[in-house]
Amino acid sequence: MSTFFGTPVGNNLQGCLLNDKEGEELIPVFRYENQLYRNYFLWFLKHTDQKERIWDWFSRELLPQLKTRDVLIDAGSGNGELMSHFLSTFHRCIAIEPNPAFKSELLRLIPRENLYQTTILGAPPSLPKANLVIESHVKYHIPTEEWFLNTDRLLSWLAPGGCLVEVFESEHSDFQRMRAEFLGREYVRELQHFAWQYSRQNNISVEVDTRQAWVNCTSLEMMLGIAIFMMNDVPSDALERHPNRPTRQQLARWIHQNYYSGGVYRMSCVQDFVKYGNSNLISDTVGEFIPMVVFDHIDEE
Repeated sequence: MSTFFGTPVGNNLQGCLLNDKEGEELIPVFRYENQLYRNYFLWFLKHTDQKERIWDWFSRELLPQLKTRDVLIDAGSGNGELMSHFLSTFHRCIAIEPNPAFKSELLRLIPRENLYQTTILGAPPSLPKANLVIESHVKYHIPTEEWFLNTDRLLSWLAPGGCLVEVFESEHSDFQRMRAEFLGREYVRELQHFAWQYSRQNNISVEVDTRQAWVNCTSLEMMLGIAIFMMNDVPSDALERHPNRPTRQQLARWIHQNYYSGGVYRMSCVQDFVKYGNSNLISDTVGEFIPMVVFDHIDEE
């Protein structure tokens, strides 16, 4: 029997069981930098092919184009699962990760001097120039007013001929639909729109590639736990105060009605891969992200 949060739970995620008392409780709110986030994150990884599909994209679409593979920077590396694929490909891998709950896992992969336990803006501007900089599913945890500054910093770490790739959840993901259903359309992530806006303001080219990924669970409790995790990828203060934050029962009922078939719960977590061009064209003007509801460009495959 497996354990989760230190309690034997079998196939159930503790805190998501659908008895009457717990079902009436609002879904929990937790912050990116704490242990609870890590626990839910690991639960998500057990039931998705997202990370495997990210690595597949890099290995097929990007790495063959890189002439030099000296330094990699993984900005927001989590537990290092994605970075682990690059260890045999690059001479040096640098991780930037502010959540202390992931420290021990990262130090099993890289030397201590290659781990920076801070945010992207908190990391030294003088990091070694990298041939590849990755920011994968990170901007959800960054205030929108800092998105431009963060991308500026990421591009500043590139060596000549290097490449920045940002990966984030597509507008077409079922979990985006979930946030729109309960929290409103304004909580649908607008990161692809941000990429095109950044491109126009800085006269820098971007390429967007949209790829499918899935979460598959054999029980409602499993999928409910992952849905709670994905719901928490909005600002925690906003989720805590939101008048329509669902109860566990409400969210579970919606999942069952929309995503159950043939004994399996299946929800898409479609991903956008954004590849940035010549970083020498970045302007000195600090940009500002202007949200919009309708995206002006979408690539699907």
